[in-house]
Amino acid sequence: MRRWRFITLFPIVIVLSSVSASPALAGKAPKVTKAELKSKLITVSQLPSGWSVDNSSSSGSTNGGCFANTKHIETRGGDIDVSASFENGNLPDFTEEIAGGRSLSSNFTKIKKYLNGCKKVSINDSGATYSGTVGAMSFPTVGSRSAAYQVSLSVKGFTLGIDIVVFQVTASLGGVLLYDDLGQPDVGQLESFGRLALKNLGVVSNSATTTSSITS
Repeated sequence: MRRWRFITLFPIVIVLSSVSASPALAGKAPKVTKAELKSKLITVSQLPSGWSVDNSSSSGSTNGGCFANTKHIETRGGDIDVSASFENGNLPDFTEEIAGGRSLSSNFTKIKKYLNGCKKVSINDSGATYSGTVGAMSFPTVGSRSAAYQVSLSVKGFTLGIDIVVFQVTASLGGVLLYDDLGQPDVGQLESFGRLALKNLGVVSNSATTTSSITS
């Protein structure tokens, strides 16, 4: 299946290298290797039956609307990010991206500000433009803090729903979860993937939600 892979709509790498410390988490970020981060990604063996690894590439489409503003967010060199993508048939799709390193402390707030004010988005793909809407969505807190958004795109007569969760675990560790499907994505499924992501990152859940604390 030809797909955009939501990186074409939202620069995930920028977001991940921008996830930084709140005052309570401030401190020198420990070094982390790419191999260490990769070992913490969700694997297909952890997912429900029917899911498989998605090795397809994005189409190279371009951003429009308020998502284009995120390109102005500056990042600090030396950060590391890894990702894994999965599909269940043609749809739904799920992508997890995690990153480690020390970045600009204001960028997480900037990302939230952009997305909180974002109402409309468009992408241009092979000469065709597709438009959609963006809005904050209710979602349990992931890690120490997080923000969740829902995108609804009109694509060739179909509605594609994309749920985005940007989260932070520690001063040096954060990530993005993306889940898309025709119509409205399964929020319950995304919540379970969020809990799984935190488990792999060494986080113990305190309740039925994904609000969590770091193990020592």
